[in-house]
Amino acid sequence: MLYVHGLFMTGLEGTLLLRRLRRRGFDGGRFVFSSLREEPVETAEKLAKQLAVRPDLHLVGHSLGGVIAARAIARSPDWRGRAVLLGPPLTGSATARRAAELPGGRLLLGRGGRWLAGAVPRVRGQDRIRVIAGTRNVGMGRLIGACAGPGDGQVRVIETRLGGATHVTRRRGHFALVFDRRVARLTADFLHAARAEDEA
Repeated sequence: MLYVHGLFMTGLEGTLLLRRLRRRGFDGGRFVFSSLREEPVETAEKLAKQLAVRPDLHLVGHSLGGVIAARAIARSPDWRGRAVLLGPPLTGSATARRAAELPGGRLLLGRGGRWLAGAVPRVRGQDRIRVIAGTRNVGMGRLIGACAGPGDGQVRVIETRLGGATHVTRRRGHFALVFDRRVARLTADFLHAARAEDEA
């Protein structure tokens, strides 16, 4: 299982989540990349190459990491693992678009942040993907007027929708999703279902 981090992050913020998942039987590591300097298309391609080698690999992606995971899955026809995406702006982020319009915004967002503005292409295996969206609408997106309606302060719930995937909401802010005990449990339960299917 791989944890794919979000914008401005390094993956270290996922340490507690990985520890909780290990307690539930999942060995996990971090998929590390530079969200500011690397081209996200190339990052998704690198992840897709790992899925080609290990098609049963599970993914847990937060925010931009969820978008990268979804795009890697879209490039991986043989993938048969499961994925849990936490607060991913799969239909494009209004917050990213608004931030890019502010003075210095495009530079601040870097290459990864600018990639958040567009929608993810068609994804295979949606029935093996769970999206967990936050509904505690406090954060930068709300402050700059880009996160109206239900959302986690950065990403609106409607932006996390993926047809065919299971969708769960949790009253947490965008970054708090990674640290929430209940989110870890929901993640583990969904990944365990894959084991049950394999053993059936």
